[in-house]
This record gives sequence, C-alpha cells and structure tokens, in this order.
Amino acid sequence: MGAFADAWNGIKETVGGAARTNLGKAVGDALSGDTEAAEKEYEKGIIRACAAAQKTKRKELVDKYDKAISRIASETKSSLKTIGGKLDSDIKGQFSKAINQAIKDKASAYDDLAADKK
Repeated sequence: MGAFADAWNGIKETVGGAARTNLGKAVGDALSGDTEAAEKEYEKGIIRACAAAQKTKRKELVDKYDKAISRIASETKSSLKTIGGKLDSDIKGQFSKAINQAIKDKASAYDDLAADKK
C-alpha cells in the first residue's frame, strides 16, 4: 500500500463512527474534485468538535458572573436598608415616609438579581 492508504488507515483507526464517515466523505469529495462539498464537511466537523467546548466555557462564565452579581445585589440591598434605618431615626414627618418608601422600592428591585439562579 502507498503512503496515502497507510495514512488513511491510521485516520480510520483513530477517528470513530460518524466522524469517520464524514471525514471519509470529505476525502472522497476532495479526491473526486468536489472541493466545495469537501470544504463543507470539513467545516461541519470543526463545528461539531468545537461547539461542546464553547458551550461549556460559556456556561462556566455565566455561572461565575451570576454568583458575583447575586452577591453584589445582596450587599447593595442590605446597604440601602441600613441607610433607610439611619435616615428614619434622623428625619421625621411626611418627607421621612417618602424617603423610606423610595428606599424600600429600590431595595426590592435587587431581589431578582440576588435570587440564586439555577
């Protein structure tokens, strides 16, 4: 057998199943002169190989930043409540009620961010 056949047999042993079928089709297309079909099969193979890794990487980043956002939102909500409590003791009357209501409204807006995302 020639060098090409030896290399091809090595590839077939290394690559399994559907990937081998696609690779075989791409090589066959290229050898028959249909380079466009071979290029399409090659691109599909690259996409299949890389897609899972990219999805995992994206999920890890989303999880990391969801945790950070949740922590910051909880701290901000707590700070707003602390400020509201201090203002309540210093300011009295109708103005105080409006400030406290505004602080409660703003603090509750952080509930969605602070909730654990599953």
